Amino acid sequence: MLLIFLLLIALLGAVAGALTGNWAMLAAAAIAMAAAMARLNSAGGRSELHAVQRLTNRILGSHWQIVFGAGLLSAGGAAYVAAVYGDPNPAAIALWLTSILLVLVSGVLHDRKSHLWHRLATAIQFDRYDWLAMIVLTATALLLRIYQLDASLPAIHGDEGEKGMYARLALFGPGGERGESPLPYFRTAFLDHPTLFHFVQAGALALFGNTMYSLKLLSAIVGALCTPLIYIIGRVGWGRAAGLTAAWLLAVSHLHIQYSRIALNNIETVWFVIFFVALLLLIDVLGEIKRSDARTGQTMTTEKSSTDEQDAVLGDEVLAHQPPITSPESTDRRLTLFVLLGLTVGLSQYFYYGSRLLPVLTAPLLLLLWQAKRATVRDLVVVGLSAIAVYLPLLYFYTQNLPAFLNRSRGVSVFSQEGIQHTLGAGAVWPNDWQKLLLHQIQENVGFFIRSGDRSAFYIPEIPAFDLVTVALFWLGLGVLASQWRRFPAQTVLMWLLLGVLLGGVATVDSPNAPRLIVAVPAVFVIAGAVIQQLYDMLPAVRFQRQRWVAATAMILLCVVTFQINFIAYFDHYARFQPFRVREALSQFIAEHAATHRSVLIGAPNLYVNHGAIRFIAEGSTRSDLFSVDEFPSQRETAAAAGQGVLLIATGEHLNELEIIRQQHLGGEFGEYFENPDQIGFAYYLLPSP
Repeated sequence: MLLIFLLLIALLGAVAGALTGNWAMLAAAAIAMAAAMARLNSAGGRSELHAVQRLTNRILGSHWQIVFGAGLLSAGGAAYVAAVYGDPNPAAIALWLTSILLVLVSGVLHDRKSHLWHRLATAIQFDRYDWLAMIVLTATALLLRIYQLDASLPAIHGDEGEKGMYARLALFGPGGERGESPLPYFRTAFLDHPTLFHFVQAGALALFGNTMYSLKLLSAIVGALCTPLIYIIGRVGWGRAAGLTAAWLLAVSHLHIQYSRIALNNIETVWFVIFFVALLLLIDVLGEIKRSDARTGQTMTTEKSSTDEQDAVLGDEVLAHQPPITSPESTDRRLTLFVLLGLTVGLSQYFYYGSRLLPVLTAPLLLLLWQAKRATVRDLVVVGLSAIAVYLPLLYFYTQNLPAFLNRSRGVSVFSQEGIQHTLGAGAVWPNDWQKLLLHQIQENVGFFIRSGDRSAFYIPEIPAFDLVTVALFWLGLGVLASQWRRFPAQTVLMWLLLGVLLGGVATVDSPNAPRLIVAVPAVFVIAGAVIQQLYDMLPAVRFQRQRWVAATAMILLCVVTFQINFIAYFDHYARFQPFRVREALSQFIAEHAATHRSVLIGAPNLYVNHGAIRFIAEGSTRSDLFSVDEFPSQRETAAAAGQGVLLIATGEHLNELEIIRQQHLGGEFGEYFENPDQIGFAYYLLPSP
């Protein structure tokens, strides 16, 4: 298309030359325009012009394409406004939200009159028992996630406090400890995390109150909402027994409960990943896309796909979970689901780093859908453009600030000199010891799915990540899925698990690390559900009386055992351990005396007064660190000048310094906080104003 190329060169050159005042660009634009006009007067140029006219009529003749294009333009406008006029900017967020709405509406316009949702309901064959199961399981998950949540279980982590302060900045604006600048929408802040999540947290503060409980409650709700989605994956991919098992194991999992009770962005990413997988399976279950035969004008389709059927034959019985869908209404109108896929991928990038798994999963899984005739090339393009549209403002920021995108990945990567020494010891050398490193990483992460616990700072390694029943079912389920490798649901879940463990576990330090592996954890429950479904499907071939009662009894026993193990593990063992309980109690103590006392902390190098938990709980208090006993008189003078007393706090390793100050400054109130009966967490000395 030489004519179009010349015209584009001419237009771009003219605009760029006019903006920059560059005469060379303007001259080049004039030359390109002259060449374009000469081309237009030729037969080839007229042919190209007619082709462009036909393409334009096709695009402008379709309402959904116009709306979709408007959505892309709106996303570009949001990125432009944020970059040129500053962020935060009300116009930028308005354009961004409008782009999401327009892209979604375009899919609905395309699928109108296609009965997409009716066809989908017919394909998945949900009945009232499925809806009842999802409601009950979701309610159970929510109750477990809010039970004793107001009792500081778990205690606040410093990262939660830091993110909570950004949430307050988003809600209340600048001032005091929140800083002097408003929080941008499409940038990064604490540990290079995108800032948009803090506006979601701000909504929780506005709805439920300005406390850490509100932020934890947000995570609890999102964590509970993972349950119906995991049920859909199991139910659509394998059957009702698989859906029930997967949803129950997720609902009672102490690991999932823990990450649904901390005020970080991990669980939101988990929800996006599960929603993404559920959408893929819903697209797959609709069956092949019908295509029109160009010669006859009739609709052609294939009734059965060999890659989507997995029949287990036992004797003369064919144990097939679900028949192929061959409804005459099955057309190619399912674009809304592909738009939702793209929006899910793009939106997830505004949350935890684990969301970067989704783009990696998207490419191979969409290609599998295309190969199985569940998607067209147009559908794949729509997914990509939808994802880019919603991601564009943040993506543009990353192009201008590449370290913000790379720093965290580099910091936790095991494939570097620092990473290999951290993992194998000071004598290890990168890349010479890469084989030893890889073997070590695989062993550590495989152990996570056997008896190992979480070694991150947000949980404890003493409690195995999964109960014994889940572990046994998971490894049996791997055998089931390996035998079903031609089926799209099995391919999706296995790829989800494998890539999640490779990117979030094998490739990172401090393995196994649940905040990074948590995006792959729900796949464990789906795989466990697959083996239960397989055993249930075998019942008709095992001819004995009351077999369904036996199956029901076995399921009830499974539920009781897994509930008890996980409940005791979390609400008993972990509740007694509570690694950050001291810091939360110390922070609350500072907050209680903030109105009358200046807080002075002897805690270096392990704890400072600007620790995230202290900043959030005791926001607005006057406080300072004390590094030497000799500095205390000046601290007391500062407090006295403000009409305040002094609250001197010393952590367990600094009790001697506090005792010296007690002897030098009499008349105060002494007290201790015990982490456990045999260990002092901190001691305090309360001096009144002189």
